[in-house]
Amino acid sequence: MQCRLVTRDALLQPLLDSQGHVLSRAQALGAGLSRRAIEHRLASQQWQLLLPGVYLTAPGRPNRLQAQVAALLYAGEDAALDDVDACGLAGLAAVRAPNGVVFVVVPEGSRARSRGFVQVRRSRQPLTTLWATYQRRYLAPACALVAMSRRIRSEQTVLAAFSEAVQRRIVTLEQLVAAHQVGPPKFAAAAELALVDLGVGVRSAPEGTFHRLADASLVLGEVLYNRRCCCQTAESSSPTPSRQKLGWCMRPTVGAHMNVKTSSSRCRNGMTS
Repeated sequence: MQCRLVTRDALLQPLLDSQGHVLSRAQALGAGLSRRAIEHRLASQQWQLLLPGVYLTAPGRPNRLQAQVAALLYAGEDAALDDVDACGLAGLAAVRAPNGVVFVVVPEGSRARSRGFVQVRRSRQPLTTLWATYQRRYLAPACALVAMSRRIRSEQTVLAAFSEAVQRRIVTLEQLVAAHQVGPPKFAAAAELALVDLGVGVRSAPEGTFHRLADASLVLGEVLYNRRCCCQTAESSSPTPSRQKLGWCMRPTVGAHMNVKTSSSRCRNGMTS
C-alpha cells in the first residue's frame, strides 16, 4: 500500500511543481488517486484544504503565489487574476496587494462566486489575458489597472498606478483610455481624472494635485508639464492619442489651457461626454 502511495505521489510531482504545490480535486482524481486517498491525506494533514476542491500539498501557510494558483483552480478554466494581482504580474508596484485577498475576474456566465480569500469579479467584455509562471493566467495590464481604479477610487493612488504603467511602457495612454471606455461606469471618476492628467503631461500624484490647483486658479496662465504621452509598447506601434482622440474626456476648445480646464472641471463635477 505504501509503495502504491509513493508511486501516485511521484506521478503528481511534475504537476505540483508547475503549480506551486497546489492541486485541485479533479486533478488529483485524474492522476489516479481515490477519494479515500485524498481524505487520508487531508486527515493526516499531509494536505490542506484551501478552497472547496483545492488543496495545498505542502506544510505551512500558503504564500501569495500559491493563493493565486488556488484562486484560479477554484474559479475555473475561464478565470484570470485581476486587479492588483494582475498588475503585480505585469511588473507594476505602485499599489500593494491587500493581505489575505486574491482578485479574480471571470466571464459573466461563470458560476464562480467569491469565497474565502478569493474575490470574484464578473466581466461582460471578453477577457484579454496573458500567462505568467506557475500557470497563472492574468488580465491584460490596461484592463487590470482600470478594474483596480474602480475598487480603490483614490485619485492620487490611481494616478500613481496609471503613470507608472505609462512611464515604464507597460501600457500606452491609448490602451488605458480604451479599457476605461468599456469598463463599468460606476466609480469611474478617479480613472477619468487620471487620464486627463496623463493627457496633459502629468506623471505623478503630486503633479496631479498641482495640476488641479493650477487649473482652478484665476491668476496662473497655461502651465507646461512633462512632454505629452508618446509611449509605445510591443502591443501597439502607434503613438498615444492626441487630446482630440481622447474626445470623451477632452473637448476641443480654443487654446490648450482652456481645453484642459473645461474637461478637468467636467470630470470633477462627475460629468462625462
